[in-house]
Amino acid sequence: MTIVPPGPRLRGAEVMTLTGREPGDATGAGATLGGAAITGDAPWDGTWDVLPAGPGDGVSLTVRATTAAIARIRSGSR
Repeated sequence: MTIVPPGPRLRGAEVMTLTGREPGDATGAGATLGGAAITGDAPWDGTWDVLPAGPGDGVSLTVRATTAAIARIRSGSR
């Protein structure tokens, strides 16, 4: 998928992926968000991954089956 920001001057983009413990298996009981397990009994410690971005092209990423992605895009002059 390609995301084109609404304004000019793309400053950067990051992604966090939600996936099951076994990639491609949506029937499992566990999940990770940003590479960290979601357990309910420990602090979550997920991280954002940098997405390559061109100044006018937007950002492209692949979202695999049985996963979800959250994209954070910074644009503008700040």
